[in-house]
Amino acid sequence: MGPNPYSVAVADFNGDGRLDIVASMADFNPVADSDVSVLLGNGDGTFRAEQRFPVGYRPTAVTAGDVNGDGRPDIVTGNFGSHDVSILLRR
Repeated sequence: MGPNPYSVAVADFNGDGRLDIVASMADFNPVADSDVSVLLGNGDGTFRAEQRFPVGYRPTAVTAGDVNGDGRPDIVTGNFGSHDVSILLRR
């Protein structure tokens, strides 16, 4: 995971029945991260290696919810540095 996780949320992002973690990386320096890290759960309290996905600049908040009504959790971030939100829809 990145050096400065700022906000975290949990949901089953890959549909395997196990909780996964998403963390926003809101590093407050001029070369701040602009992505979120997703760690898929193994079901025993451990997680696989992170996968990073680009979002807006300085994501300070992250949550999971079914944004498009398909019954699967999506990722939403509030991006402090770019003054917008990012939505990552689960495929």
